[in-house]
Amino acid sequence: MAQPLQNALERGRADPGAIAVDGGRSALTYGRLASDAETLAAGLRSGHGPVVIDGDGLATLTRFLGAALAGRPACVPHADFSSSERERALAQLAGLGDAADDDPIFYVGFTSGTSGAPKPFARRWSSWELSFGAAAEIHRIDRGTTVVLAGALAHSHFLFGAVLGLERGATLRTFARFDAGEVLSAAAGAEKAVLFVVPTMLAAIEPLIGETGYDQVTAVIVSGSAFDARHREIARRAFPNARIVQIFGASELSFVTVAIDEPGGAAPGDDVGTAFPGVEIELRGDAGEIWVRSPYLFAGHVTADGELDDTRDDRGFATVGDLGRIDDEGRLMLVGRGSNMVITGGKNVHPEEIEAVLREHDAVVDCVVVGVPDDYWGERLVALLEPRRDASDEELTEAVRARLASYKAPKEWRRVDALPRTATGKVARARARELVLDD
Repeated sequence: MAQPLQNALERGRADPGAIAVDGGRSALTYGRLASDAETLAAGLRSGHGPVVIDGDGLATLTRFLGAALAGRPACVPHADFSSSERERALAQLAGLGDAADDDPIFYVGFTSGTSGAPKPFARRWSSWELSFGAAAEIHRIDRGTTVVLAGALAHSHFLFGAVLGLERGATLRTFARFDAGEVLSAAAGAEKAVLFVVPTMLAAIEPLIGETGYDQVTAVIVSGSAFDARHREIARRAFPNARIVQIFGASELSFVTVAIDEPGGAAPGDDVGTAFPGVEIELRGDAGEIWVRSPYLFAGHVTADGELDDTRDDRGFATVGDLGRIDDEGRLMLVGRGSNMVITGGKNVHPEEIEAVLREHDAVVDCVVVGVPDDYWGERLVALLEPRRDASDEELTEAVRARLASYKAPKEWRRVDALPRTATGKVARARARELVLDD
């Protein structure tokens, strides 16, 4: 197995003046990145266990590379963790040792679950390295590319984009915090840009789109939460020349499927694409639970005693509980996640299906649907909305019933200024349910 980020180090020696990371106010060349990381690695080799990396941008990437060179796992906690969450999460990593084999654990991240303490997971270098060839081709990243990373590097979607960009000799553009105007300005200033975003960022970009869009962007890479028709329309209008790449996966599974929307191509469907190269998908049980086997799977969750809990079955497949179905062309349609299922009036309902309909309504910015205890229904469906305009309960109910079975229409509608979200921008479903129960 090759040394982590070997290509980035080699470019630092061969082309030291090339810009590796542009942080807006300051920049880091490949030569400086390589030399600083090697110096840092020399000091880290005398230590043991994960290297905790706080902050974002230039220093984060230097320390990340230094930890990789030293053979120690890099841990990038979310800045939004509470002090108690952070303390518990890092204490859990204390017993995680350094790998002595040729494929070390190089990264520890945290799943962004909607309830409970952050759950650390470990990833070996090979799980990313083996995907670089296919990902770089799909994402259109090479040495002439500016990779615009709109979000924090604690989110594995953006961290992967950063590492992939450095491996391909591209220039990274990072930000101290997400700012839609700064992201668009960075894209406009590049000769060729690839933009990594999550769907909520596209909604923030929408009011700033000009009449002509940003022709410099050749690809928009979207992952992290539901990507619906409205988000796709924003991306197409803002970046008319871009290939829009929707990635479906999970922290534990990495890539599962990819859907590519080319400029001028046929309108995409409601699926999340076909299997990413090297990925096998099986649907199991009556509900269609999605199981995945690939070389990109994580090494395991980190247990309280620092061990790795490998959740793969005896055939090497793993799942995070998502449910789906596959059509005759091999395209995966998501139904929902088993743990989110609501049983109302004796019928199983997956909230994600209702949310997808509501997000397409012009009165809704974003939404979440939860089930709460009800004496009659067993569980009552309640929708929390971030409204775009005034719309009556009746109008929204009819919009759902026009697309779905009538029992899937929420029984109660609530408007909020902002939905509760996790550190990575996903709607915090459990906290939303608590808001309903506490009211």
